Amino acid sequence: RKFPDAYVIELARSMLGTQLSERSQAGYRVAKVRTDSAAARAGIQRGDIVVRIGGQILTGPDEFRRAVLGLRGKYRALLVVERGGRHYPVTVSLL
Repeated sequence: RKFPDAYVIELARSMLGTQLSERSQAGYRVAKVRTDSAAARAGIQRGDIVVRIGGQILTGPDEFRRAVLGLRGKYRALLVVERGGRHYPVTVSLL
C-alpha cells in the first residue's frame, strides 16, 4: 500500500487541517491546507512535504499511521516539512 487507511487519513486531516496527497520519496506532500486550521496557523503550505511527525520519519504508510495515532491526546505536534529542498521544523498546536 502507498497510503494509510481512511481512518488515519481523516484523523490527520481533522487534527492538522491538511489534506495529504500520495507519498513522495521524502514523505507526504500537502495537497491542501484549510485556512482556519492548525497547520495554516503554523505556516504549513500547499506543496510542503511532511517528512517527520513527532520524531517519526515518514518512510511509508505504517510509519505515517504510527505517527498520526501518536498525536491523539497531545496539545502540540512537532513536524518537519521540506520546502524548496530545505527542512524546517514546525510546531502545530492541536487544540
